Amino acid sequence: MNVSVVMTTYNNANTCISTVASVLGQVDVDLELIVVDDCSNDFDILEKNLLNLNDSRIKIYKMHKNSGAPAARNYGAYMSSFDILCFLDSDDIWKNNKLKEQSLLYKKKSLVFTKMSVVYDDNMGSEIFVRSEYDKNKSVVENLFGELSHNLILQTSSLMIGRDDFLNSKQFDKSLKRHQDYQFVLDLYTDGFEFIFVDKILVNYVKSKSSNIGKKGWDINVSTVFLNKFKDVFTKELLSNFLIVQLLGPSIKTRKILSWLKFSVECNCLSFKFFTDVLKYLSKRITS
Repeated sequence: MNVSVVMTTYNNANTCISTVASVLGQVDVDLELIVVDDCSNDFDILEKNLLNLNDSRIKIYKMHKNSGAPAARNYGAYMSSFDILCFLDSDDIWKNNKLKEQSLLYKKKSLVFTKMSVVYDDNMGSEIFVRSEYDKNKSVVENLFGELSHNLILQTSSLMIGRDDFLNSKQFDKSLKRHQDYQFVLDLYTDGFEFIFVDKILVNYVKSKSSNIGKKGWDINVSTVFLNKFKDVFTKELLSNFLIVQLLGPSIKTRKILSWLKFSVECNCLSFKFFTDVLKYLSKRITS
């Protein structure tokens, strides 16, 4: 089976090489790697590093201006050649049988995705096994936000979809600065796609201990666009879980807790149960 892999990158010329190696090392599959640089300052270094690999499967493109990951992914999909697409963030790592395992279950108008684990960039050899589960008897939004804990599932680097299905879909929403992976899969869900889960850890989601969310300009207001788009699929309980699990931590780290409270009021979520759940969540985070 032939697979086009779309990897977007921005100012990540040196550290993305391990990610590229995990793609080129895939077994029992023919592939091309579409690298889309989002107008980085280090594009010349990236291009040199990739050309030095001397692998004809790598194709390099550069956006004319910095446009964000959604636009870069969509462009990469448009430039792809094969019938099946996979996406990959430029710091994550694939197991060498990732594409093979997914290809065995792929069919048209489906989204095939895998279990994931976490590794930190200062200790890449140590996997951390986190919650990464999917219950086919629940809706996609329930799987994502149905519990008062993070569920590392349906993240961009784990997805496989048909090229034509992707190009005919709503694709990644270029107007969203956050939650594009959730937007993409929820759009597919509302459009009737079948979700197929590979219950094996085939992707390492890489985190950086030195990452500073404040320096990235995190703002809770960017989540309003996403929530307004999908307000009809969120029950009050799911919305409350989203506010707590997805937005509370960054709000505390960036000292924007008052903005978070205001947003929670606007979402009509404040209640005794809501604050009880906040305490449960924070207690679990502190003791874990």
